[in-house]
Amino acid sequence: MSLSRLAVVLGCYLLSGWALLASLMLAGGLMVMERGQPLAMAGGALVLLAWICHLMMSLNWVLDRRMGRGIPVVGTLAALGSALLWPWVFPWDPRSGAGELLSASGLGLVLALPSVLLALWLLPFHGLRLGGRVR
Repeated sequence: MSLSRLAVVLGCYLLSGWALLASLMLAGGLMVMERGQPLAMAGGALVLLAWICHLMMSLNWVLDRRMGRGIPVVGTLAALGSALLWPWVFPWDPRSGAGELLSASGLGLVLALPSVLLALWLLPFHGLRLGGRVR
């Protein structure tokens, strides 16, 4: 186990703590409060799946174990899918402008940026190269 890698992962999770907490609360809320709305439930499930994959990739990086491409691909697709569903499942007031939704999304991205950057760093370690080339 690498203590420096553990420090990086813990630092990223601490810096992204508000985003992690908020996204998990939103995902849980969407899945519980919006029963019968498949899009909301799918959005919540994708957020949870993306964070679980992120945690698995991080833990295996700390332990210096390569996972292969499966989990990184699933996590990346889940994160992108949840980001694409965000405008349709976020419980916002329709009288608000789209600018408010974009600012909320931008704030979420800024708060989650350390974990997003960590995920991008971990992809090549686990065998997934950005730019289309896979090793």
